[in-house]
Amino acid sequence: MWLNLLAQPAACGAGQALKCYALGRSPSDISRGWREQGWFRQIKVYRLHRHCKGWRTTSWWRYPTGRWPAPPRELIVRAQREATSGNPHPYCITTSSQLAMSLLCNPAPTQIALFHLEITRELSNTELKNIQAELLILYTALETEEPFHPELTPTDLRIAQMLVEGIGQNEIATQIGQSESTIRSRIAVMCRRHGVPNRRMLLARLLKTIQNKRPGSKRSFPHQSSRSE
Repeated sequence: MWLNLLAQPAACGAGQALKCYALGRSPSDISRGWREQGWFRQIKVYRLHRHCKGWRTTSWWRYPTGRWPAPPRELIVRAQREATSGNPHPYCITTSSQLAMSLLCNPAPTQIALFHLEITRELSNTELKNIQAELLILYTALETEEPFHPELTPTDLRIAQMLVEGIGQNEIATQIGQSESTIRSRIAVMCRRHGVPNRRMLLARLLKTIQNKRPGSKRSFPHQSSRSE
């Protein structure tokens, strides 16, 4: 059974009790609560984002921690189809005795969060609606606590550092040794890859990216650490 959360506003307000239950909890707390209810086995979250003319799927976060397998092919195909269908906010979940899948796309769409849940039993319609509401909260919590940042090339990282320092495009072009139009194009590509509409929002993302890239930083990108598992 397919449910579309954003097409059913009533599902978003599945009760203040649910919001009080889940709001402010960490992603691990939410997932641990699902396990304690007895229907949930594990969740793997991926990011599907535009890369050049195609798409790239990258591991983002999982609970419990463990080896990162490739995401199910049918999940990727469905996400790509939704991203190119013209629906600005596809958010769907389907269920069977073993698998529940959902996806959340930003308005661009340049990035899609892929949720791959393994479950132990069939879920009722009420449970599905509650899970949909909690997945939105989980997505928000992940963006806050485990923010996903696409990898930057050395040149893009250097440009990002100079942007954060307030250096203008002209000076960046001079220091990098490329034309100003090339620098402008690289910044536009970074905006698309980070799923942001303008440079101001890109700078907010880049601050976190550069912080994670600094030597001695204890936090690494979620998808980078997952590859070593």
